[in-house]
Amino acid sequence: HLIQNDYESFCMSQGSDRITKDLWGAMQRFVEWVGITEESVHAILVFLAIRGIGKAKPFLQAMRRDEQTPEVVVLALLCDFPRKVPSHAPLTSGGQILVEKAFELHRTFNFAQFLQGEN
Repeated sequence: HLIQNDYESFCMSQGSDRITKDLWGAMQRFVEWVGITEESVHAILVFLAIRGIGKAKPFLQAMRRDEQTPEVVVLALLCDFPRKVPSHAPLTSGGQILVEKAFELHRTFNFAQFLQGEN
């Protein structure tokens, strides 16, 4: 509802304590500034859903030792065995690229480690 600028649907379950129109306007300006689209939200949700696959021991063990990182495992599955990751297929080509770029970025820069001051 946020991406579609549908204030009424967004607030429907909020009862009488709805967010203000001013806050809604600020949220809409943020969505516009960032360029959030339904396609990018779908891609982000797929990324979050499949990122744990790379930690599965059978998949990790199938990779060469120098490539045994969760991100490399998922990228290899997406590239070589796409049927093993069916949630990736319905994405648009742009969404698929976004997911793949997110895994490539996460391979070189782990935000959680950054926040914890590691590496």
